[in-house]
Amino acid sequence: MPEKYCKDCNRWFNSHEALEQHMKFSSKHLFRCEPCAREFFSKEARVAHWQKNISHLYTYCLRCQVNYATPEELNLHYINGAAHRNTYDARCNIHFANSQDMLRHKQATPATHFLCLPCGLDCATSAELTAHWQDSEIHEGQYDARCDCLFDTSYARIAHENASPKHNVCQQCRLDFQALYLLQEHWRTTEVHKYTYDNFCRVDFATPQLLLSHKKAGEGKHHVCEPCALDHRTIEELKDHLRTADVHRGSFCSKCETDFDTASKLKLVCLAEEFL
Repeated sequence: MPEKYCKDCNRWFNSHEALEQHMKFSSKHLFRCEPCAREFFSKEARVAHWQKNISHLYTYCLRCQVNYATPEELNLHYINGAAHRNTYDARCNIHFANSQDMLRHKQATPATHFLCLPCGLDCATSAELTAHWQDSEIHEGQYDARCDCLFDTSYARIAHENASPKHNVCQQCRLDFQALYLLQEHWRTTEVHKYTYDNFCRVDFATPQLLLSHKKAGEGKHHVCEPCALDHRTIEELKDHLRTADVHRGSFCSKCETDFDTASKLKLVCLAEEFL
């Protein structure tokens, strides 16, 4: 039969284009596969044809049961279709059966996908993901820029910084330094650490009482004058301080090189021994 004739309708058409329009929109030809120019008795039969025929592998949408003329049209359908918002990976041009499969794919391809899992955001570059973590209010206090890591809570980030050798954190000021010597310099020069920093051991303590307890248990590293709260590097420096300081005048015994709390104790102990 000539190509301008529809045998099912027994009709002639003026052109091939008119015949195609008729085949598309006539109720008798609703179940027609245009690329294959085949007609089917039911919608189910046409769908089965699309699913099994390899020529429709890149033009058929399994979920929507729609066949497109070209793979490009199918990709546009995946991109714009609401049904594929969470199942089509436009960056890799892959369609997945469900959103969980797509998420697993993105997690397995970190070179292509830069994911913020709490937000469900897929960034194009690592810099874009980092900017999101730094600027987003939802991640305030959770991002560690030095290690380039995001934590579930700000408390988890603080615990990481305290335990990580990459961080040198001043617990009191909550400042993070790139090197230990910078942290020690901060302790040494900042007024708030004046009574908590041990300049000899280069360690800062939470309270002055803890610092004093540390110095008392220093085992030769510290020689403390408790009334003055002064720490000396050597025992000779301490004795020289006890001999010359005005506050110890009358309470330091140069003979036994011992300092007493008061002059009365000095007289009671050392001076009394001279008359025995």
